[in-house]
Amino acid sequence: MKKIISVFLALTMLFSLGFVLAEDFKDTPFATVDNPTSLFIYDLNKDGIEEILVTSIDGKLHAFDKSGTEKWSYTSEDIPYSIFVDDIDSDGLAEIILGTGKIDPQTFRYSSGKIILLNHFGKQEWKYDTTSAIKSLYVSDIDGDGGKDILASSEDGILYAVDNKGVHKWDEFTGSRSPAFSANLVGGTDTLIAHGQAVLNNKGKIVGRAPDLFEWKKYILKDLNKDGKAEFLMLSQYPFISAFNLEGTDLKGVWQYQCDGDAMDAIVDDLNGDGSFEVIASSSKWLDGSKSYGEGKIYILNGNDGTLKQSIPLSSSAFYLGVSDINKDGKKDVVYTTDKGVNSLLYGITVTQEPPKDQTPPKETTPTTPPKNTPGFEIGAVSAAALLVGYYLKRRK
Repeated sequence: MKKIISVFLALTMLFSLGFVLAEDFKDTPFATVDNPTSLFIYDLNKDGIEEILVTSIDGKLHAFDKSGTEKWSYTSEDIPYSIFVDDIDSDGLAEIILGTGKIDPQTFRYSSGKIILLNHFGKQEWKYDTTSAIKSLYVSDIDGDGGKDILASSEDGILYAVDNKGVHKWDEFTGSRSPAFSANLVGGTDTLIAHGQAVLNNKGKIVGRAPDLFEWKKYILKDLNKDGKAEFLMLSQYPFISAFNLEGTDLKGVWQYQCDGDAMDAIVDDLNGDGSFEVIASSSKWLDGSKSYGEGKIYILNGNDGTLKQSIPLSSSAFYLGVSDINKDGKKDVVYTTDKGVNSLLYGITVTQEPPKDQTPPKETTPTTPPKNTPGFEIGAVSAAALLVGYYLKRRK
């Protein structure tokens, strides 16, 4: 009887996995880089083939082709922490924007930073000095003059605005280290800038506060459910990925997902070409013994409701993400960084994967922590801050 039950259970598990793992990924090394600090994928020279751009802790920006061969590199005087690529001067060619920082060896604090602009061949065009490291960049025409501007958030709480020639427009202390973004926050025709809870006009003056816009690691404004309105996808400092409706300066929760480890990055893409967006996210577990990250995972979530479509365990940590057809088979692959380089998850190759697990809060969370998938949850600045701070304090013990 025990054998019959065991066979039945095994067949049941295999039957279930057949539905869960219809589409698989193969984890493949791509390039070796010492401690990558950011990742961006972009067709720099308009030849129809994307380059994979990776910054590293040794001060370099590496440009790889899809075979993993380095095309060129740029060496900075500081550590590059952030990267953004766009045609910011409307000349038809891509520009690469880097945010860097320098650590004082005496105090182990950031003593300065830079905003650096490179052309699509990696040649420096200009640089702008800041008072601390720049770890997030945002590009938009913030004042409606027809030229794209750069908003750079520094580690000492200052938001810088420079134009596409590197000319200073303004800077303002807000106390936030979060990424900035511009949007119509209060109705009417005015586009305002949010930096943490500070709301600024296009001249850099703080004109209000937004209690619901607490500190976040990354945000994405995207119409996830194709209803004509952009959702606010937020990556917290800890395990949570949350989707909100942005109603003025108020946030109304749509869904929330809790990763198995600290959430590291998230991107949005239609991976399988079915017309619906997926949220691709990465997480890694903090290992107290080694004081480093390990046990990474990649998650593929339904962008509409946050339900888990696939969870892929990795043999290493996982940090920054991108999407590109690496092996040129017509299918989109996931690119991610580890502490030792860049790997790719090649799509459509059958391998053993981890089935989705029941969603339970991690041990570190408080009893009031929402479940991992919470459609239509309500979350405000106080409750969100209490949840995240509680998690942080428990983890430090």
